[in-house]
Amino acid sequence: MSAHAVVGDTEWSAQFDTAMSQVPLERLLTSVANSRYRFITPTPLTHQRVLANRAGTCGVSLRDIFGWNLPFDEAALSPELRDLMISAGVLYAQGGLFASTVRISSIGNDLFLHSAFPTLQDDAVFFGPDTYRFANFLRQHILQRRAASTGEQTLRVVDIGCGSGAGG
Repeated sequence: MSAHAVVGDTEWSAQFDTAMSQVPLERLLTSVANSRYRFITPTPLTHQRVLANRAGTCGVSLRDIFGWNLPFDEAALSPELRDLMISAGVLYAQGGLFASTVRISSIGNDLFLHSAFPTLQDDAVFFGPDTYRFANFLRQHILQRRAASTGEQTLRVVDIGCGSGAGG
């Protein structure tokens, strides 16, 4: 199920389990967006290597928590962000620490929610290098079509059931 939140002129897309409420996730994305958060998601192998190199360390930044999916101490979050994560059902206890059940990745100014690392569940939504290639392909294609059009053509893009919704 997808949710969309609008912050300023930017539409924020979210992919999540249908049991979760849209409003808390939208508030979480808005709060993270307001911090100017950005994270380019690497390949799973790179992600695994970074986690192996940082084994035993706690996340201290939003990039650590929502990008790298590192466990973190409660002090790493503001009370507001902690409450938003609890409301959205994306915060869980892990051996005296906490972890996020989602990752947040960026393409330009847009943020997208997707599954935590590693993406082993059957219904996991993976966001990675192919997502960036696809989004860049669409952006270039749309710009080329606009440049070639007379301005009278309507351009439509449909992205149905395609994971994080980054294409749309």
